[in-house]
Amino acid sequence: MKYIAFALQVLMLASCANHETKKESQEAAALQSPAKKDSAKSQLLTFFDSVAGQDELSIEQIRRHTQIDSSLYTEPYQRATFKGDTVFKISNGYRSVVLQYFDGMATVKKILLIYNPEGTVITDNKIVATDADRDGMEAYERDDFRFLTDTTFELIRYDIPTGSDKETKKKNGRFKINSRGTIDRIR
Repeated sequence: MKYIAFALQVLMLASCANHETKKESQEAAALQSPAKKDSAKSQLLTFFDSVAGQDELSIEQIRRHTQIDSSLYTEPYQRATFKGDTVFKISNGYRSVVLQYFDGMATVKKILLIYNPEGTVITDNKIVATDADRDGMEAYERDDFRFLTDTTFELIRYDIPTGSDKETKKKNGRFKINSRGTIDRIR
């Protein structure tokens, strides 16, 4: 009986707290930032804002806003993390997002994602950089990328031979984000 009386008091208190005038409700809604609204578009803005802020991204954000294969963040990679890196608009109207991925063990990757102009559909993606721990004096390689224009980028491979600390650099292909938002190899 005590529990029922307590529950009724809680409900009455909540009911009183929820009574506000229409004007107060409208003012609160006007002050609410877009990132806090529940619409799908606002959730995307939250995702793009998180990436631009170089925040750590939740697995829920990765599931909802990317097409990244779940094998990158499930067993044995359940300690994997994603972090925002860069967001920018491309001159052809598409949006580009670069995410950093750490597998929780030794490998780091950067993933380029291309979104339609509304930011609602991924039109293409590519792993553009990889790095891992070097084991002693073993041969080692890593990949990186750089944008040449807002729609063109190149991949670069860095090699370190066994027993050496000298790094050699070679271009590993050029790519263009075309007018359909897909990535084409150009050389």
